[in-house]
Amino acid sequence: LNLVQQLAALYSPLEESYAATFRDVRLSPAFEDLADLLRVLCAVDRAVAASENLAAAWNAYKRLVRRVRLDPAAWDVDEPKLAKFERLLADLERGALGGGCFRACAELDFEALEGGRVNVRANPTLMREFERAVAALVDRCAKGLGTASETGERDLVVGAAALYAFHRRLAPANSEPDAKLYRALWSLQVRAPVVTLGGGRALPWFLADFLAEHAPPPPGVVKKLEPAPGKGVLDARRAACKALDRNFAAEARKLDLRLMAW
Repeated sequence: LNLVQQLAALYSPLEESYAATFRDVRLSPAFEDLADLLRVLCAVDRAVAASENLAAAWNAYKRLVRRVRLDPAAWDVDEPKLAKFERLLADLERGALGGGCFRACAELDFEALEGGRVNVRANPTLMREFERAVAALVDRCAKGLGTASETGERDLVVGAAALYAFHRRLAPANSEPDAKLYRALWSLQVRAPVVTLGGGRALPWFLADFLAEHAPPPPGVVKKLEPAPGKGVLDARRAACKALDRNFAAEARKLDLRLMAW
């Protein structure tokens, strides 16, 4: 919240500091850190959604609370406090335990400021800076994915997608998304059809699924996306998984040789 408000103030043409200093300054590290934070929220959401044990334990806990509600006196619970506690549980279920950490973050009121308001949504300069930051991350991913020098580009795909979806939540509802940027972001799944979150702990994340939920493609762009949404994406994933299976032994031998040489 504070970071977005500071960026909004720095990139506000109404501020003297913008014309004097920040008109030609790209605060890339700030946007990259924001993308990394949003990536972590996506990982938390994915971990919660994938945990059967957590879902079962949460349902059991809610059943216990319902039993308490039937007879608060038997549990030595004050009714007003119980009502407040139930509201907190409902908030928790809509957020972290409902896989909604990213959504809750994106839907914060970023314009609320003690003693006034800060212009975020109606700040076209800030929106352009978000687009520049996303484009820079997408470009880094495109150059590194699938190469011998690839390191953290797959995690960066998640961060780039999250930053883009976050930006679209901030932008006014009537603003047109950048079609070229959306196609570039979407195309990353050709070389990264699946990203494993959580340090390899079997948490698959799919770019197309995330964008469909948080930043659907603009109507005029759908037919130009590659792979095509829906069946095209699923077919591309299957083909990529089969290719990984076929090449697994050869890739393992290459890595072994590189490690021995190192």
